[in-house]
Amino acid sequence: MKQPYKILLLLILITTGVVSAQEVVVYKKDFNADKIMDVIVNLTGSGIKIQQSDDDLIHIKYSIYFVNYSKRLQNKILEMGNFKINVEEKNYRLLINNRGKIGGWGGFAFYDLESFVKRDTNNKDLNISRKTKEDIVSEIKMRNSRISHYFNQDGTLKKNIKRAKFFKASLVLHLPKKVILRLRTESSGVFIDGISNVVKMRVKRGDFRMSSFVDSESNLEIDDANLFINEVVGGKYTFNNIRRGLIGSIAEATIISEFSNLEIGELQKGNTIKDFSSEFKFYHISPNNNNFNLDSDYSKLNIYGKNENNNLINAFKTKVKDGLSPAANFTLEDQNINLKVANGLIYYDN
Repeated sequence: MKQPYKILLLLILITTGVVSAQEVVVYKKDFNADKIMDVIVNLTGSGIKIQQSDDDLIHIKYSIYFVNYSKRLQNKILEMGNFKINVEEKNYRLLINNRGKIGGWGGFAFYDLESFVKRDTNNKDLNISRKTKEDIVSEIKMRNSRISHYFNQDGTLKKNIKRAKFFKASLVLHLPKKVILRLRTESSGVFIDGISNVVKMRVKRGDFRMSSFVDSESNLEIDDANLFINEVVGGKYTFNNIRRGLIGSIAEATIISEFSNLEIGELQKGNTIKDFSSEFKFYHISPNNNNFNLDSDYSKLNIYGKNENNNLINAFKTKVKDGLSPAANFTLEDQNINLKVANGLIYYDN
């Protein structure tokens, strides 16, 4: 059943002081998941946050956040018709689409303001040579999108932009575990927080953030975006032109990448990487890292822990000696480790 467009006159004050920030709920509804197998989302120029539902319902809320806009200007913008969402239940599928490209500031949606204000002020941006898995996770938490460009730690606008006016659209979904999520976004901020659903996803431009991902059947394509994931176990990932990629740990996953920059806190067992012209930083490699497969061309590999007795690090060092030329062209095959490096560069660090 197709749902009509409507605006709920719900204004919620979410900050104090000099900031006038309000939420207008455009659409809010719950669906019974008994007859829904797939949730299909197509989103442009918006923010989306996806969490696990604690019941058997699919919860949808689509909101617009205004900062320093009067009620009159809010209504005028809403009347322009760009803030519309279609939700349709059809053939065991729930279809969600927004219309048009929405203005505002980029990056994650405005719901991240609360976690930004509550973050640990003692933490500093990391500037260390070798990061742990925990360091990567902390850095991901600190990178709370572009909000820090606009807000002070207490949630007030910075002095130089107190008169700034901006707005952002945000879609929040709560999904039961049994449904499959099929998500396609463009120029949007995506935040997936602790779900265990099968996910089929394509993200083009914007920011992608995920707390953990544990599913062997899922498939993610990230193109021309920033990437932040705390933990990966299983799944297939296609990364193209990742400007900044932070992954806390990764295990039993397949990565196909090109023209990307990826930092991995801990490379665990069972991974396959096929790459063209990317740069990887492997800060920690688990001992007895079995079943690792690498096929790379014009890739730059930074391997940390060069003096550790690690079978994967030792395999690299049999082909490219530490302290000599980093240029690499070789193939190594054995029962557990398969390395194919063409026109590559390999650097070792402590």
